[in-house]
Amino acid sequence: MKNFTLYQSMLATRLTNPSPSNWTMSNELKKLGLDKAGSFAESCITEVCQSKSLDYEPRALVRIAGTQLSTFYGKDKFITDGHVINHKVYGDFYIESKMYAFNTSGTANEKLAGFLDKAKHYDKPVLLILGGEFELTTYFESNCIMAAANLLTPNDYLFSVNNTFIGKNTDELIKAGKLKVCKLSELVNFL
Repeated sequence: MKNFTLYQSMLATRLTNPSPSNWTMSNELKKLGLDKAGSFAESCITEVCQSKSLDYEPRALVRIAGTQLSTFYGKDKFITDGHVINHKVYGDFYIESKMYAFNTSGTANEKLAGFLDKAKHYDKPVLLILGGEFELTTYFESNCIMAAANLLTPNDYLFSVNNTFIGKNTDELIKAGKLKVCKLSELVNFL
């Protein structure tokens, strides 16, 4: 699990030494000859799934014909970051990952609201994996999602869950059994 181990090392370094303003994960990965942050997260997830001997299909197609999304936006399918088949605890589920690239103009945070909207239409539950957790709490959107998933102290972020679009949608999806949320660093234990 070369990439996942590298991610854990980067996480440990950033947690003990906050990122300088010019540090970016993308630049760090580029120096090592690796992909951008999003692709790097997907490769970490693939490594974890393989290490757990899961029946895993990266880049899985999800068809959503006949829904509002297909009617109004003309989309009848999406490609997820992965699909776990017949997991011993969770059954079949899709995987979506959002990796924060740090001090870059990446779109992981901006895409969270859109992801929640389309997750309602998936035919299987979705595991949302949030990477770059040393910066997750600096973004309102990820705070709302983590609070709804009980990954933060609920009292600290109760307002986020009860009074925001993202918090309410996340809470509804979790309660309906359509969404689970996990930090990338905790994926091995989650699976």
